[in-house]
Amino acid sequence: MISTYLERDIRALGEVGNFDDYSNLLKTISFEVGSISNLNSLSSDLGIAYNTVKKYISILKDTFILNPLSPLFARARKRFVKSSKMYFFDVGVANFLSKRTEKEHIKGTTEGFLFENILIKSFESENENRSSPKNMYFWRDYEGHEIDLIFENRKRMYVPVEMCFSKSFPRGKKKNYYAFFESAPGGKEAPFGILVYRGDVKEEVIGRKAIYFIPWWLWW
Repeated sequence: MISTYLERDIRALGEVGNFDDYSNLLKTISFEVGSISNLNSLSSDLGIAYNTVKKYISILKDTFILNPLSPLFARARKRFVKSSKMYFFDVGVANFLSKRTEKEHIKGTTEGFLFENILIKSFESENENRSSPKNMYFWRDYEGHEIDLIFENRKRMYVPVEMCFSKSFPRGKKKNYYAFFESAPGGKEAPFGILVYRGDVKEEVIGRKAIYFIPWWLWW
């Protein structure tokens, strides 16, 4: 499938000037699933002009390989990260490109990012089938606090969702919720939060907000 895409479909578009550069960019991104895109870094590391990297990523989006998630930020834009996070429409494509072909190849933070990719994509697929799809974002401040997914509920309030491959509630995730409720755009008005993980159904209160713990298999 990947070979067909690269050898036939992309060449047929006629918009890729250097096929090897395009292929290397795609493979590099496959190692960085769920990370915030930094075009300057990609340009420097791969020796590809910035505008070319930007163009190639646009092609990857248009051909349904990459699936970007935009950041949520307030008017004071300097306080918040503005680059998108990159996910794959098909996690299998990312694993193939990065040669993660065996279970033992997926360890540590990698399994967390792939888990996150699958959950976000499943929510997006369900959301797109709604009569009124809700906006989706992620949030991160410059102190490193991050919420994996934010969506609007029916009252147009932001609901923060954290995703974790663990069976427990990591301390870092708790700090992320505190930071979101305190300083993120719409954070103080958020009705509740959600944690999708591999544990059991339960509830915890953080910053006077209920956090609902949902096993991954109950997620969309």
